[in-house]
Amino acid sequence: AEYMGMVEELKVALAPKCGLEPRCMFAAYVDSNSNFQQFFDDESFIPSLPAGDCIHIYEVADFSSEAAAELTRVPVAHRVTYLGESTTETGAKEYAFEQSCFGLPLMLSLPRRMLYSQLEAAVTESMARYFERPELDDDDAQLTDEARDARLERFDRSFAAVSRYAKEFEAYIAEVQNADLDSDDSDDAAAVAALTAAAPKLSLTPDVAMLSLAEARGTLFTLTVQGFDQDLVKLGVDQEVALDEDNYVVVEWNRKYFLKAYSLSKVADVELDETNAHDADTNQITLDTCLGLFTETERLEDEDRWYCRSCADFRDASKAIALWSAPPILVVQLKRFRQLHRFGRREKVDMFVEFPLEGLDLAPYLRGPTAGDTVYDLYAVCNHFGGLGGGHYTASVRDGDEWLLFNDSTVTRLDPEH
Repeated sequence: AEYMGMVEELKVALAPKCGLEPRCMFAAYVDSNSNFQQFFDDESFIPSLPAGDCIHIYEVADFSSEAAAELTRVPVAHRVTYLGESTTETGAKEYAFEQSCFGLPLMLSLPRRMLYSQLEAAVTESMARYFERPELDDDDAQLTDEARDARLERFDRSFAAVSRYAKEFEAYIAEVQNADLDSDDSDDAAAVAALTAAAPKLSLTPDVAMLSLAEARGTLFTLTVQGFDQDLVKLGVDQEVALDEDNYVVVEWNRKYFLKAYSLSKVADVELDETNAHDADTNQITLDTCLGLFTETERLEDEDRWYCRSCADFRDASKAIALWSAPPILVVQLKRFRQLHRFGRREKVDMFVEFPLEGLDLAPYLRGPTAGDTVYDLYAVCNHFGGLGGGHYTASVRDGDEWLLFNDSTVTRLDPEH
């Protein structure tokens, strides 16, 4: 593996820019799906990271001091749980239990033991720069005890169905592995098809599912911590929580509100060292760069070689996609999923793509005559939240001089820079 220096060297270099002492800085590897992958000590080497993954530097307490003896580092991740929807080749709808992390994971310095309510207040305060408490809708603001109890019963039934499905799916995966079939082998095609058809299905639909405790209680979020009593959280009863750096805190967001409450566009601007400004954020790219990569020539070699029918053999080749003319209405679909290797799992690409609200010029990418208008203004964006198995869609749409966010039956005004 390639390495990019030691963590201690990185902290020393960043300390004067951040106004911190190196001993009050903590390094963590966060992947493109907002998950913690690794924590580093000063002697660790920084690995070369895939596109979209980052090293995050957190301000923490000085754990070498006596004052911090009763404190510990506490990793905090943001997560939303929902029922993902997909459509089969026959047009039937299938649903899957989905949990996706998002946003900026946190690293807090907190007492080793504290009340749940105190932990909730600490988490809320830590994300104050990009958190805005939205107004609850009438169903939640006027939630009665009877209605809350009914929601909690739905929540329990939903997770019982998920647990049954998880056990069935685990047994199914073991059967698939033991079958040792090759999907590319025509002799195994029938067996593969039969095994695929026998895959277990989740017996939940959106009209009965209640997968978020925050949604059941009518709150913005609840916290999940190993070792705490979730039944007390259901009842709204406070409890003491034991914390350490191996005990993650998960902020389980209410799907109805997290898009309104949590917005990284509210984070204060950070002054960057302009000498390496183009490398300042490896988790974003411009739409112009995407178009350039889309139209550049690609070499097909090794396992990607092109099959020549005349030669009856695989050959090295070059491939390029060209845009001929500019359409009246331009629709850009971003490739948001990648396969890690030929027979490996696939995952969603969450890299942020920056695009202009006005004045996107397609002329540099056209091969044909450029008569007519080639400049476009943004009209709407279709947003997908979730993973490969399904997810949730919202839409941002221009209406005159203002932008609106459409989230199921909820429509709210949107900051154009959001």
